[in-house]
Amino acid sequence: MGTLILNSLEIRNFRAFRDLKIEHLGRVNLLVGKNNVGKTSLLEALQMYASRATTSTIISDIMEIGSEIRLPSKEITCVLVPANGLNREQIIELWDRIALTGLEAEVINALRFIAPVVEGLNLVSTPTSKGERNLIVNVAGIDEPLHLSSLGNGMWRILGIALALANAKDGILLIDEFENGLYYAVQPNLWRLIFQVAHRLNIQVFATSHSWDCIEAFQWAAREDQQEEGLLIRLESKKGEIGVTLYDEQELTIATREHIEVR
Repeated sequence: MGTLILNSLEIRNFRAFRDLKIEHLGRVNLLVGKNNVGKTSLLEALQMYASRATTSTIISDIMEIGSEIRLPSKEITCVLVPANGLNREQIIELWDRIALTGLEAEVINALRFIAPVVEGLNLVSTPTSKGERNLIVNVAGIDEPLHLSSLGNGMWRILGIALALANAKDGILLIDEFENGLYYAVQPNLWRLIFQVAHRLNIQVFATSHSWDCIEAFQWAAREDQQEEGLLIRLESKKGEIGVTLYDEQELTIATREHIEVR
């Protein structure tokens, strides 16, 4: 098990956060809360931390409350999957970074985890594509390769997350509005995949959601995984201040079983 990049987090004077403290973080963290409580802002703050932003915003990796505030000694790998997904150019760039490496197999295995018929993935240009490279997949039982889009729109979102995972090795992966573009039945397997790959590639994951289906899927995956901790972090506004409530795997299991509202 790799060491977590962030064991806890403090954000001061950034957007809606005057002084936000999260005293404990897991390997995979799901951020929930009502609209406009700062879920996406927290992801932005993490991006700034990873890139060693030197602004008035202070984000600290604190091993214990009250310890000295500090930025990382060097820039940390950080990959963001935005709410509307990665565009075609971003997907090509992420694929090119890991093509012909062992991480290429991670991406193909990830697609196969969700769609077992997938046997291979590649980027190719054809005489009719005017030099543009298109994503094609080999599918079991079909001789000719198919465009990835033929497997459904959700495969673009899944591929984006898989590529982001592979590129976030030894770093941080951020996913905004996890459930966007995903059929609810796919989400449990995708969360299982994220737990497995995050452990194997030493990635710390932060995702946002406002979907109950997503929370349930996250809870199932967290409960099944015996290697890493999954943590639900609820942000809520109280008298103009953003506060935090943490749910560990056991507490989240109880909350979902009893249908206790945690969003």
